[in-house]
Amino acid sequence: MRKLLFLLSILISAIVLSSCSGGEGNLSLDKDFSVAKEKNEIILEALESQSNELLTMQFSTEYVNNTSGFSATVEELFDYFNGEVLSYNDWGGPLVETTKENDQVFQTMEATLDVQTTECEYRLAIKYVTKDTSNPKNVGVHSLYVIKANDDICLEYAYWGDGKFTPGINIGIPNIE
Repeated sequence: MRKLLFLLSILISAIVLSSCSGGEGNLSLDKDFSVAKEKNEIILEALESQSNELLTMQFSTEYVNNTSGFSATVEELFDYFNGEVLSYNDWGGPLVETTKENDQVFQTMEATLDVQTTECEYRLAIKYVTKDTSNPKNVGVHSLYVIKANDDICLEYAYWGDGKFTPGINIGIPNIE
């Protein structure tokens, strides 16, 4: 009986100790939130300052180099987005997805923001490619959706645009129903 209790206690201890991650999971989550906050604030700074260069630098070089009319779309966005940023709500942080296949790593981060400016309230949905070991030129903003809050159909839920994350800048597309 003693041997059984001893073995049972060792087994339980092994299970309990092996289930601990040592906090790495929380560190990764904290890093994701920190990275998302930094990237979101750079996008907001570019919008507020109407900096074509700063906004363009956030997009993947693959997308910018292979898309005709990108600069015109940036200017259209600057005509649409007005005012100084007063505050924003990130709806609890980013959604991060990582896929690993054949030593290739592809990671995306999706964020949604409600942004209050001195002129209007806006909603943004942003998909970042944060890692692509097969094509590093894909790293950067993949898609950016922006809509005025009063043009959106459902303010009770986070804004995701049409949910397709169409590459590039997408203006005035209401939330998916």
